[in-house]
Amino acid sequence: MRSETRSTSPVTGLAAYVGPHLVEALLARGCPLIVLDSLSTGVLSNLEPVAGRSGFRFAQGSVLDEVVVDPLTNQCDTVIHLAAAVGVKLVVEQPLRSLTADIRGYGVVKETAIRGETDRLAASPGPPVAPHRVCAARPTI
Repeated sequence: MRSETRSTSPVTGLAAYVGPHLVEALLARGCPLIVLDSLSTGVLSNLEPVAGRSGFRFAQGSVLDEVVVDPLTNQCDTVIHLAAAVGVKLVVEQPLRSLTADIRGYGVVKETAIRGETDRLAASPGPPVAPHRVCAARPTI
């Protein structure tokens, strides 16, 4: 059952280059965050500037793992999903694997957000598609 007092936002895929800047900006606004990253292309040291700050938690895991994602989305009003295959080389050398991970990852995040009655899901379609576009809406089936 949904708690009316939750406000923490899980943010996926933020240990790469852009993510830490978003995390810093959200924490500066007083938004508590749980950052989920597999560290497959990002590095934990990118998050050092925010480590230990009030309202910040890090969870290492994959957006493909529903067992990891589900309890995170149940703690929040908003999910920010930016996890995606990163780098032209990776996408060119492993296109099917990259796109499958992006699509399945979004599906897992969306489905767990729906089950957790999350109010908003903001997601980027991933670098191979359009990294500059972010949309936010109530997730629906």
